[in-house]
Amino acid sequence: MSEDSKTRRSPVRVLENALDRSLETQWKRAFVSVDGHRRRSPNATPDMLAQRIVDEFVRDVSVIGAAGGALAAIPGPGTVVKLIGGTVVETGALLERATYMIMGVAEAYGLGLDEIEVRRYAVLQVLGAWVGASQGAAGLAGTLGAGLGKKATEAIPMTAIHAFNKAMGKQVLFKWASRTGAIRLGSALPFGIGAGIGGTSNYILGKSLGRVAISQCSPTEPELTDNGTCADE
Repeated sequence: MSEDSKTRRSPVRVLENALDRSLETQWKRAFVSVDGHRRRSPNATPDMLAQRIVDEFVRDVSVIGAAGGALAAIPGPGTVVKLIGGTVVETGALLERATYMIMGVAEAYGLGLDEIEVRRYAVLQVLGAWVGASQGAAGLAGTLGAGLGKKATEAIPMTAIHAFNKAMGKQVLFKWASRTGAIRLGSALPFGIGAGIGGTSNYILGKSLGRVAISQCSPTEPELTDNGTCADE
């Protein structure tokens, strides 16, 4: 296999492609979804709209986890290869859903994400906070601020956005793959048990990532503990 083929098939490269695709295809979907919630509930606050987006995300990834855990438990030739390959694919599917959720939460709070690189920055900022990768760019983090928020996003120069995306993209996605991949491999247990663990682990993942997304995008960002929960909970 050529070096170029290996690069294209590497887990991080797969996730880079998934993120690129999601930033384009999921943005309109997120915008339409939030707009629909606003129309149905005109008195809903941004916090309420954001929580609805997170709840939908938690429900969807829990279903993905249960299905993945059930399939991983089905024996057959090449089970280990199928499991590892399935983990990479599912990690990409989780990233796609996470990208949609983060952009939806950002839209609920009125962040301007019309530019694709601003969307990428928002997604990497939230994922980086969740996986603990933000500490790797202390200088950039100091320049860009700890969170997003409407005023912060509008004030950030595009040169800083591009610098953050270039510096942190691979690192954040590598840590995302490591953390979610470890969670997914935990579902490789006998049928039923694997499905239950897959659904439960993804439920916990969804709830914690959703809290970080709201914390990063809301006007007032509560302090987070190391495990992604709010300090005042």
